[in-house]
Amino acid sequence: MAALQARSWPEAKIPKPRAPLIRQHSTPQSFENGKVMDSMPSFDSKSSTSSDAIVEEGETGVQHVTLYNGGPLVFVLRQAPLVLLSGSLIAVSVLATRYPMSFLVVFYALNVHTFLRNCWNAFFGCIGACMTIPSWCNRNWSLEVEKASGAYEVQHYVIIPSYKEGFAVLDATVRAVAESMLARRCIRVVLAMEERDPEAKSVANKLLLKWHDSFLEMFSTYHPAGLPGEVAGKSSNTSWAFKEVSRRARSLQLDPGRTVVSVNDADCLWHPNYFEAVTLDILRMGLTESAWLIWQAPPL
Repeated sequence: MAALQARSWPEAKIPKPRAPLIRQHSTPQSFENGKVMDSMPSFDSKSSTSSDAIVEEGETGVQHVTLYNGGPLVFVLRQAPLVLLSGSLIAVSVLATRYPMSFLVVFYALNVHTFLRNCWNAFFGCIGACMTIPSWCNRNWSLEVEKASGAYEVQHYVIIPSYKEGFAVLDATVRAVAESMLARRCIRVVLAMEERDPEAKSVANKLLLKWHDSFLEMFSTYHPAGLPGEVAGKSSNTSWAFKEVSRRARSLQLDPGRTVVSVNDADCLWHPNYFEAVTLDILRMGLTESAWLIWQAPPL
């Protein structure tokens, strides 16, 4: 589970699906007037560019380079993990066979580093378990949110990617989000379903009918199968859902500096006070300090 603050709403660049498979089934759904409605998104691709990166200039005047588009630079960066992994294996093999004493020194240093790092993590883990977590559990998060100025201006999108998950699993996940006091005023839930799942629409419709009154907004998206240059999985499904989130957020004119996008595994349950804690963090830090932050909830 993770959450990140939106810095700006990118133009939704949707790759063209292989016709005619997609057009009839990839429309997002929302709940309106007691019925599940299909609404084909009108994505705007007017700012298409072939450059490797987009340079965004925030309110502080600081420029950030975003690797949003594909290109040679993105390709090179995607190969970096493979190069580092294979290079490390080759280096270890060479050291072990040709320079055994150097290999022993490096091996010993790495073991010492790993031991010290584990001790460091264990020490602060004990502090967190014995002091930080109990103190945070005793805080009245609802009261703090009510007293905080501008707390309800912070908006949350919760993306729940799913593939062949049963209704009961997703129902429990959505229920956990609905337990937040911010649910009806600040939380929009996105059921990110896979189009290749034959039960996706049925499960999504049941969840929409049951939970639509519990949130500020709730809708579903259907990630098409067989998009060129894409590997089917959670990341591609989440990316497809985020494009719809971006379109809707721009349409609602939401402030990117006051909007948080959270991604939740289909079988993970949020703590009831998680969204309140993130909201207060954003208000406490301010726009400059909270920009480019990612919140990672520890799984328990």
